[in-house]
Amino acid sequence: MKGPVAPWSHRCLVVLNEPRDGALSRVWEKITATAGLRRVVGVIHERPGQKRLPRKHYMRHSTNDVTCTELAIFPAGTNSFGHAAGWNDYTDRNGQSAKANSASSTHSHTWTCDEDGHLVVPDTHCPGVLRRHAGLLNTRDVRILLLDPPSDTKETLDNCRISDVRKLAFLLGRTGGKTSANPKDGPVWFGSEEAIRLDWPLQVNDSELDFTASCRQVRWMQDSLKPMSLPVGVVTSGHHETALEHIQVLHGFADRDIQGLIIPHGIMPLFVSKLLPLLGWYTGMLKSFHLEFIKAQLTLVSNLSELHKAHVLHHWRLVGIPMIGQEVNYVGARPTAICATTPFGTCMRSRKVGMRKRRCLLP
Repeated sequence: MKGPVAPWSHRCLVVLNEPRDGALSRVWEKITATAGLRRVVGVIHERPGQKRLPRKHYMRHSTNDVTCTELAIFPAGTNSFGHAAGWNDYTDRNGQSAKANSASSTHSHTWTCDEDGHLVVPDTHCPGVLRRHAGLLNTRDVRILLLDPPSDTKETLDNCRISDVRKLAFLLGRTGGKTSANPKDGPVWFGSEEAIRLDWPLQVNDSELDFTASCRQVRWMQDSLKPMSLPVGVVTSGHHETALEHIQVLHGFADRDIQGLIIPHGIMPLFVSKLLPLLGWYTGMLKSFHLEFIKAQLTLVSNLSELHKAHVLHHWRLVGIPMIGQEVNYVGARPTAICATTPFGTCMRSRKVGMRKRRCLLP
């Protein structure tokens, strides 16, 4: 029979991956035992499931001596939670894996041992830099939990300033986390008096943090933003000049004469595909990125056309024409996918109850 679990002798940050329900029961006993004496912050990659666990799910770990508070939640795809353990090596341009090359070949993501038995880190991209991997972002919900004695909870939360929460939002986007496609769902901070969304589009620039930096660095559409060069250290010294040349071309598109060159919606300049590998992207990830980018662009165009349609319908109804049977359908309100991309346009498929609706949008 197992006895009581001994607590840790210091404050802890515990990062957990829960493969199934109940797999961490013994760990929770140790966390609870420690939290009765000192602060414990838990970051948990939740178990797979079709429905999201309610916020009160983790309240069951609260006792008379321990208060469990949910600080934040990050839906799938919004947080860099992956690590290099178990990642497969990316293939080179010839389709051969790193292991199939000569003995002098390097590994993109696997850790190996040299002839002397010393551990060798992944270094295919460049020494000291780990190339981005498709497994980087979290595949399931991630939550941050605070467990400590009830008398310490209020003091701990009061020390969390709004500026610190904004830095957290900044790090989420700068490390590759994307905004949730659902306007009602996204990364949220619960540690303040009110819930605060951490999506980048919802943030405002200040003297310390510039949430438009990435848009200013890689921009080719006309907007009100001022261009910004790549910061030092983003690419290796051998490729820095090449990356700057691509950036200058993109900025030239953004500052072009509107009558001289027009880039239609849904079209991404070739220089973006040339730039991303210099920033650490694997070329095999570009195809899926192109599809997601085109989907986002066409979704925006479709919603703008539906908004124009709503204005027209409202006008006709004001003059007495009911326009029965006409409705406005926004793409973001239902699942949408790209079913075909042709020289004549991109066909987007949206599912509705009992039927499928297809729409062809010219780029």
